[in-house]
Amino acid sequence: MSWYEKKYNYLRKHQTLSNCILFVSTWLTRLVYVSYGLLVIYACIHQRWKCIWVPAIGFGLETWIRATLNQPRPYEVLDFPALKPKATKGKSFPSRHCFSVAIISIAMAYVNLWLGVLFILFTLVLMICRVCIGVHWIKDVVVGALLGWLLGWIGFFIL
Repeated sequence: MSWYEKKYNYLRKHQTLSNCILFVSTWLTRLVYVSYGLLVIYACIHQRWKCIWVPAIGFGLETWIRATLNQPRPYEVLDFPALKPKATKGKSFPSRHCFSVAIISIAMAYVNLWLGVLFILFTLVLMICRVCIGVHWIKDVVVGALLGWLLGWIGFFIL
């Protein structure tokens, strides 16, 4: 029995925990995207254009990589569904959610270090959630986050 199957069986037996993971994943994602919207408004007011173009270029690059590689998701390969049923096929690697939160965390750090640290923690929590839900492999979330942090670091602090 694989680790993924053990995790799935455990979470199916502990529905409250499953519901908490789904809740955290959903609301954390929403919080990050609303926060990024506010950051874009801030960037426009204060002419901090990197806060717009660095994530935009990163999102485009990540989308291209993901579509090109088109890796299957755990629920497509293993004999059990995700905790949150999803019709999407492929496009698992790298995780877009984790990439997005990671590059946004660097954008936040560019504006305010402590806000960036908070969003890095959000990235780590979301990585765990996406694997527990069963929509990504561990490699998907790790590479997604590392790619987001790397491109963010290059875009904000090197270029």
